[in-house]
Amino acid sequence: MEGREPGYRLRSKTKGEDDRAVAVYGTFPCDPKAATLTEELLRPVIELVHGPDTPSRMLAYVWGGFSKPGEVVESPFFCSVNAMIIIRNETDPVGDWGMERVNVVADHKRAFGITPNVTSHVLVGADSDDTGTRNRAFVRNTNFVPK
Repeated sequence: MEGREPGYRLRSKTKGEDDRAVAVYGTFPCDPKAATLTEELLRPVIELVHGPDTPSRMLAYVWGGFSKPGEVVESPFFCSVNAMIIIRNETDPVGDWGMERVNVVADHKRAFGITPNVTSHVLVGADSDDTGTRNRAFVRNTNFVPK
């Protein structure tokens, strides 16, 4: 992954300050056996509005911010159904390629307390609207290996 511009800041726990240089997201389908009461009650409405394949949980591996690498941070917008795991923070060098390895199953268990059966989607995104800055990041050679 190649980095962000200098001065990039992220306070991932705060709405309006949650920008990131890049994030790789994994989404997970609804598991009725692991759903909370709130999820059970909201799921019919979510499916009606967004469709039955709408994920119920998401892990976001985040490059950027003030949190410590490895820290699990609850999303300020999606609360307990979206966990952000900090991969690199503002002290890491920019402009250099780095290799990252994560264990999605173990991270899901750590963040949500349950082991996922399958991943629905993998997405890559960036966010800089709050800081009003520009960033550029590259992700390449993404591999998923069964354990």
